[in-house]
Amino acid sequence: MFLKYGVSIMDKDLLSGFIINEFSSGEIREKYFPMICQGGVADYSEMVHSIGLNYITQIGRTIEDVVSISECPVIQENKVPREIRADSIWFERNNFKPVLISEFERYENTRTKKTKVREKAENLLIAYHQLNRDLQVVLYVTWGIGLAVPQEMDSIKALLIDGFQFKGAWLSGIDSGKTSLLIFHAIASNVEGKLVFNRWVRIH
Repeated sequence: MFLKYGVSIMDKDLLSGFIINEFSSGEIREKYFPMICQGGVADYSEMVHSIGLNYITQIGRTIEDVVSISECPVIQENKVPREIRADSIWFERNNFKPVLISEFERYENTRTKKTKVREKAENLLIAYHQLNRDLQVVLYVTWGIGLAVPQEMDSIKALLIDGFQFKGAWLSGIDSGKTSLLIFHAIASNVEGKLVFNRWVRIH
């Protein structure tokens, strides 16, 4: 039986509240992706990335009036120069208007991965502007193996709230009056050589 929830997708607070509750309860996660809750998955290639972005997409698919797509290009309404393909975009079913954009990215304590985590945050903010700053929710989820939330997430949060310099101009941060910004860090536990995800820590 498929889960289906009646959530007002045009109310940013209700929509973000639904997402926050799911990351806490794991109801959808346990039903559709039990391997990351119990048996664990191999840390191989892009396996965790694929499961994570499809989990976010599946959350959207349980909501009435939402069409959600994984690895979806952003159709630019406002020309901010960078082609973005988001890990998950949710659309209003009736008119295909985007209501949520999301990225899911691994954090590791290396210069390369730190740069990638920041780049994904930049992509979210660029896409937000490309879509005329007209979204209900912007969701960024990072993940890592260990017990702590990386200190670098403070700078990621600041980037999304305050903005950043892009191609000689200041790209403003997310307007909290119109759009809910959600930032989570999923902490993976290594259980007999496989990764289990049962802690999703809210950063913002």
